[in-house]
Amino acid sequence: MLQQKLVNDTLLISPRALTNNATVTANMDTKGGNYATIRVCMGSEVNTNAVGPTLVLSESDDTVVSNFTTLDTEAAVDLTAAREVFFGVDLRGRKRYLRIAVSTPTATN
Repeated sequence: MLQQKLVNDTLLISPRALTNNATVTANMDTKGGNYATIRVCMGSEVNTNAVGPTLVLSESDDTVVSNFTTLDTEAAVDLTAAREVFFGVDLRGRKRYLRIAVSTPTATN
């Protein structure tokens, strides 16, 4: 018997501009999944003084923010040109919820 694979494609964070010292987050329920691909699409920096955002992927058994533990971090992502950052997560043995956080640094320009 051929087993069907369920694919769930969801937009967690819509495209947006972030100001200095801003953070946007989204949680994803992975119940029933075996693998997750997180794609973060980012436009190019506005000027050469811009500092790229920090991306943090975390996991938890519930959606309480303080219970999430970090799986991976991409700091000061280079946005000289527009790009996507990918996270691939094998969900076997992982906690139920994934959380992506996109944070911009505090800057004076």
